[in-house]
Amino acid sequence: QSSDQQVPSGDNLASAHVPSPPPPPPPPSTSQQPVRDLNALALEKLQQIKQSLDDLENQVDKFTGSTRNERAYKLLDEQALKIMIRCDELVDVSADIKEKTKRNDTQCRKSNWST
Repeated sequence: QSSDQQVPSGDNLASAHVPSPPPPPPPPSTSQQPVRDLNALALEKLQQIKQSLDDLENQVDKFTGSTRNERAYKLLDEQALKIMIRCDELVDVSADIKEKTKRNDTQCRKSNWST
């Protein structure tokens, strides 16, 4: 009876010989994927910055202080500085995207010329 139980496992072995799914796409197409990811990242950061700016604007409108020495003013100033730093990071990401896109375009043209 133990041999009867092994029959299904023999079927499993036969099914194991079914061809595997195709391999992942070749490297040229995957080298373009990070650029798309960077674009998505940049868009996400832009949306976060827009929301932060909207929140900051609302807080500034509600600010009733009269001097820059007040804690509330310092917090608003700190938030504005953080947003400026995030904007600088976005500029860096944008430069990276442009550079990688330019490199990918150049590589694609070279590969098209060689064929």
